Amino acid sequence: MRDEVATLRERMSQGGDWRVFRDEIAALHAQDNTEAEYVALIEAHGDVMAMADKEGSGEAGFLIVRGLYEQYEVFLEKEATEDGDINPVWLERVTRREINAGRLDPESVIRKFAVKHIGGDRPKRSAVWGGATFGLVVGIGLKFFMTGATWWIVAEAVLIGAGIGFVAELLPRLFSRARA
Repeated sequence: MRDEVATLRERMSQGGDWRVFRDEIAALHAQDNTEAEYVALIEAHGDVMAMADKEGSGEAGFLIVRGLYEQYEVFLEKEATEDGDINPVWLERVTRREINAGRLDPESVIRKFAVKHIGGDRPKRSAVWGGATFGLVVGIGLKFFMTGATWWIVAEAVLIGAGIGFVAELLPRLFSRARA
C-alpha cells in the first residue's frame, strides 16, 4: 500500500480541515489503486463524513453530508469501472463488500442497481425440484427397462432425487456458517 494512503487516517486523527482531507482522498482515489487502497480511502472518507457531520448543523450540514455520501457512491462506481464503463459484476462485488463492512445500506439505490443489472433478482433454481425431476426420469427408465419393476420404484427414485437435491442446497449454507 502506498505510504500516502497508509498514513492518511493517522494524519486525519491529528486534526485538520475535513475539506482538505476530502480533496486529498478524491485525488488519491482518482489514481490506480489496489483493493486494499480503495478500502483504506473509503474508510478515511467515512472519517471525513463524521468530521463534516460534527461541524455542520441544520440544512447546511445535511447538504454537506449528502454531498459526501454522493461522493462515496462515485468512489464505488469508479472502483467498479472497466474500460470507461461500470462493470455490473464488479459493482455488485464492491457493494457487497461495503454492506458486509457496514458502510452501505443493503437497500441503497446503488446496491439495487448492481443486483438488478447482474440478474440477481431472478428466481433461483431449486436443487430439490431438479433432483426430484432427475429421480422421476431415472425411475421411469428403471420401470420400463427392469423386469419385474413396479411403479413403486418410480416413487422411490423421485424421493431419493429430492433428498439428494435437498442436501445439495443445504451444503453451501452449512459451509458458509462453518467459515464464519
